[in-house]
Amino acid sequence: MAKIKIAVVESPNPIDLFDGRSESEGLVSACKLIGHQSISFFAKSRREFKEICQYLASADTKHASRNPSAPLFLHLSCHGNNEGIAFGSSDLTWKALVQEVEPILNNSYYKGNFALSISSCGSGEHDIDEHILNRIEEDDSIKIPQYIFSIPGCSVNWDDALIG
Repeated sequence: MAKIKIAVVESPNPIDLFDGRSESEGLVSACKLIGHQSISFFAKSRREFKEICQYLASADTKHASRNPSAPLFLHLSCHGNNEGIAFGSSDLTWKALVQEVEPILNNSYYKGNFALSISSCGSGEHDIDEHILNRIEEDDSIKIPQYIFSIPGCSVNWDDALIG
């Protein structure tokens, strides 16, 4: 089985944390149990999410000791709706989300494919693919994500999101 690298970016509401609802810890642990490489980040604002994306965009596979061409999955665990997702009090439209992940799509130093996974309410109704295609029409050097995963429907429970 091909192993993957998974970067989990989670942005729960503070009440979720008080109530013990979090997806990243269980997801990272499960991924490591089955042999994938996984890390997690918390993003409390759009600025922090942007910094995480820029950091991930600095990945260079010449430094990889294992699986240098493994696909990189960016898994986003946030609150959202059919118009976008939230990082703390910062709401991002699906178009704005594409703008923030664009540095990862432009990283020519990472040799593996890129996939995006969105675990949020409303993510099944996204139009990210249209925004990515529009950017590619403007700039054909942008890589297309190999896959975009999202949860179907308008709402999702935390435990269902983790299992999915």
